[in-house]
Amino acid sequence: MEATTQSSIYTYKRDNLIKEGDLVFVYESADSIKQITMKRGAIYNNKFGQFPHNDIIDQAEFGQKVYSKQMKGWVYMLRPTSHAYTNSLAQRTQILYTPDISQVLFRLELKPGMRVVESGTGSGSLSTSIIRQILPQGHLFTYEFNAVRAEKAREDFEGKLGFKGLVTVTHRDVLSNGFLLKDEESDTILVSENSIDAVFLDLPRPQDAVEHAYKVLRKQGRLCNFSPCIEQVQKAVEQMAQVGFYEIRTFETLSRDYITSHLTFESINKKPEDDADSVVKETGAGAGAGAGGRRQQKQREKGMVAELPRADIRGHTGYLTFAIKF
Repeated sequence: MEATTQSSIYTYKRDNLIKEGDLVFVYESADSIKQITMKRGAIYNNKFGQFPHNDIIDQAEFGQKVYSKQMKGWVYMLRPTSHAYTNSLAQRTQILYTPDISQVLFRLELKPGMRVVESGTGSGSLSTSIIRQILPQGHLFTYEFNAVRAEKAREDFEGKLGFKGLVTVTHRDVLSNGFLLKDEESDTILVSENSIDAVFLDLPRPQDAVEHAYKVLRKQGRLCNFSPCIEQVQKAVEQMAQVGFYEIRTFETLSRDYITSHLTFESINKKPEDDADSVVKETGAGAGAGAGGRRQQKQREKGMVAELPRADIRGHTGYLTFAIKF
């Protein structure tokens, strides 16, 4: 299938100025990223006030800080990226986040021009990262069991994300019907046996799709399965070994953010008279105030850089199992 000539949101071929119709990610905070499409006459509202699109279109640049009309706060207007898209998604299903996505892209060894199969599509979090990795000549075939989610994903990919021609969304139960695919209009075979470079599975019964994946993968093609429960992993691994996969390995990706700060503390060499010197210095009396003040200042400068883990870290998300077709 030929790749599209249409520029996607990840292909920058013009200046940095925000135009009408652009998809923009509004960065309010690390935990709040919203996506909007710029339209004249429209207004974006949040806790800081109003952000008229007319004040942004052809005036603000991507990456620029923009203040609300009431001047109560500001946001950043960012270009679309896979990471920002993931964090801004309205979750139609459980989604994969950046730590797991990076493992998938790395261990499947995805690169431009590859043909990849994904099931299920879900919210499209992983899909956008895969497409960006295999641009411009690659193609993603993504399958979704739920008809509503499949149609919504198709609208996102081919509409605002500009991925038309790079992705084929199919509504299908792959556990029963597999991945072989034919274009109904042109009768062209899209996915045949031994034609796919990598397969990603995110299914409730992955063991039932392993043989279908083996059939469409080329020799030395790679398989990845994401499962939240270890029982699913055990069944999938048994099936992988049975059909002929090798180098089967399972990973759990856990990341922890640390907060760095400088802490000050009193010196262990502090003398009782130092407190008296400090009091004298504050009242401005006594000949020894200067020496005591200098000593206190030196003590206040003592400290250390400390790091503490954030309290709101994400824990277990799921297990990633990778295998290679023999």
